[in-house]
Amino acid sequence: DLKRAEVVISPLSYASYRLLRDDSTVDDVLLSYHNIFGSQPRCFCVVMSLCVEHRWMQCEQPLFLLGYALHPVYAEDARSLPNTAGSLPKVAVYYFRRLFHTEEMGTIKRDMFSWMENRFTRTRP
Repeated sequence: DLKRAEVVISPLSYASYRLLRDDSTVDDVLLSYHNIFGSQPRCFCVVMSLCVEHRWMQCEQPLFLLGYALHPVYAEDARSLPNTAGSLPKVAVYYFRRLFHTEEMGTIKRDMFSWMENRFTRTRP
């Protein structure tokens, strides 16, 4: 029984530690949920799914998806999602303007399109 309890508690405590750090990223959240789901009994996953869906509705979903798409490890997965190549550049412009309190957008939209098409480079021709 103690071993079974450890299997259930271990991913939860590790996720708690990981997500309380100041440098937590979107991939930390995804990895934590993955580890929790993978280690729990099936009945617990149903309850957890409802909890995650409830929290997801409270999140700024476009910002979360933007962070996911910009992460080098997950970018390829994000590129394969439907409608991301067309919508995420607009999301990037929105958050750029909001963060910097400006109507200027520079090359952010073009750069985001390039990123989503896997053509982005840091050097100028």
